[in-house]
Amino acid sequence: MRRFLLAYLKYAYIRLPVSELTRYRLKSALMWLLTPWLRHSAGYQFWSEQRRLARQTLDPGRLSVGANIESVGGERGGADDQPKLLLIDSCTPTPDRDSGSMDVFNSIRIFLALGFRVSFIAESNLLNLGPYTRALEELGVECLHAPRISSVKSWLQSQGSTYAVVMLFRAPVAIRHLPAVRRHCPRAKVVFSTIDLHLLRESRQAGTMPEPDGRWNPLHRAELECIRGADKTIVISEAERLWLESAIPGLQLALVPLVRDLPAPRRRVGFEDRAGIAFIGNFQHPPNVDAVRYFLEEIWPEIHRELPEAVFYIVGSYLPGALNIRADEGVVVLGYVEDLDAVFDTLRLTVAPLRYGAGLKGKVVTSLGYGVPAVVTPIAAEGMGFVDGEEILVADGAEAFRDRVLSGYRERRLWEKLSHQGHAAAHRLYSLEVSTHAYRGLFAELKLLGLADGGLPGVNGRGDR
Repeated sequence: MRRFLLAYLKYAYIRLPVSELTRYRLKSALMWLLTPWLRHSAGYQFWSEQRRLARQTLDPGRLSVGANIESVGGERGGADDQPKLLLIDSCTPTPDRDSGSMDVFNSIRIFLALGFRVSFIAESNLLNLGPYTRALEELGVECLHAPRISSVKSWLQSQGSTYAVVMLFRAPVAIRHLPAVRRHCPRAKVVFSTIDLHLLRESRQAGTMPEPDGRWNPLHRAELECIRGADKTIVISEAERLWLESAIPGLQLALVPLVRDLPAPRRRVGFEDRAGIAFIGNFQHPPNVDAVRYFLEEIWPEIHRELPEAVFYIVGSYLPGALNIRADEGVVVLGYVEDLDAVFDTLRLTVAPLRYGAGLKGKVVTSLGYGVPAVVTPIAAEGMGFVDGEEILVADGAEAFRDRVLSGYRERRLWEKLSHQGHAAAHRLYSLEVSTHAYRGLFAELKLLGLADGGLPGVNGRGDR
């Protein structure tokens, strides 16, 4: 009953019939009132951090967002004859802080390189997020925020007819705005990017199977309605695509994997010069909090007894107080780390002991992209395309997970094989060229590539890579 009540409350908040600016002010007032009880939660930390960033004037050049795609579009907003693409997401991407933001930021870079004029709205708060907003603007993106706009609907009413494509990222965004986009953007193709399937992730968290019609959960039902109502729906894993196609035949789906700008090949630090195990993730995402608690309580004590010299590092933004104050032996809480290169250059192993979730796991791709082997659960490996025992180590259950961590940490030959082959697989499956090829195919199916005919370095008109 509690789960269903929370679902209805979340749905009511998403569909609240007020402007986005008013909704954000109401949320902020509630946060202030509940500060004594919420201040150590990941959600409160995220809200507080967004407010702090909105007041910053830092140089956007400090962001580690990659530079393999050249900025295109000339002056801000691009040429007048370029087709216009509006991307609406919940928040401005912060690619040095969470995996989803990396995908959004790199997707925007691809859209620009393909020849679109891109506009962006962070609909949950309409904030100018300081260095992160400026990083988008320096690429040539038109960032729409307060005070220029106070609601998405009013902007669509005045400018919706000018867009060739509107992209809605994440289920809550699509649930709130798809009807208005259809009403006020008559020329636009509508693309819904799920990031991950909320109904699948939340059903797994509750230990149930998702209902194909979402009948018991208004959020799941609305997410499915958005999937049906979009011209194309992007899923990021083959497993999610197959589940949706078997549950609801006839959907217009497109598969676009994680959009990663992986580090270029370089001289890597060898096995003997590495030490330590790490979990790296954004702790506003509940599966990550559960995974670290599970690892600390059921797996790490045995590993620490076998490897007393090893250290387990907890790395990531928005650590809840319950994890931040733990004093487990051999554990170091690093929290947010600006430069992950330094972390991956010294680590021997990463872990992803996820017990529920959906989509693809950016933390796994990033680790393998740096040549650092990963030990993961079947949920974390789902749909990734990595071969167990050759490119990654998969283990189900605490005892099996412990054993595979010990093997990966101790056995040099195994580590070197996983490091080399995992690195190659990550670049083969999740490079920017792969994602660009997928997006190019999506826009071609929507008959938009005749309007935008850009290209990327290393990717020709046929999409070869």
